[in-house]
Amino acid sequence: MTEGVIENWEALDIPAHLKTIRDRILLSDERGRGRLLGLYQQVLDGDGIPADESYDQMQLWLTGLVVKLDRRLIVYNQIYGAVFNQAWVSRALEDLRPSFYGSAFQSWQGVMSRRSYFCCGVRLWWMRKLGRRGSG
Repeated sequence: MTEGVIENWEALDIPAHLKTIRDRILLSDERGRGRLLGLYQQVLDGDGIPADESYDQMQLWLTGLVVKLDRRLIVYNQIYGAVFNQAWVSRALEDLRPSFYGSAFQSWQGVMSRRSYFCCGVRLWWMRKLGRRGSG
């Protein structure tokens, strides 16, 4: 039962309780959304985070997703943690990035992982020639 609710929460959320929490984060301005998602991701990473009552922490608390307990911000309950989990946060953060950014970054990572693409051949010859010219 619980698994079905968590997997299909958007369709089963009547009245719109979980959708309200989602919208409080995702419908905020882009900059604020990124900060809230990043902060919430830190909360999910372990046993919460130290509560410092900063503006961003207060905004996250106002979504209803976290609660302050023993001077720490933690996920309000297990259902919220299961619905708004790391996978959800990752998808939401990906939606913030322009589509070209993700593919360009992945291409760059692929190139950087192969040493054969570092200056070699004609490029290396040209860079050496420019270097000699500048140092003489």
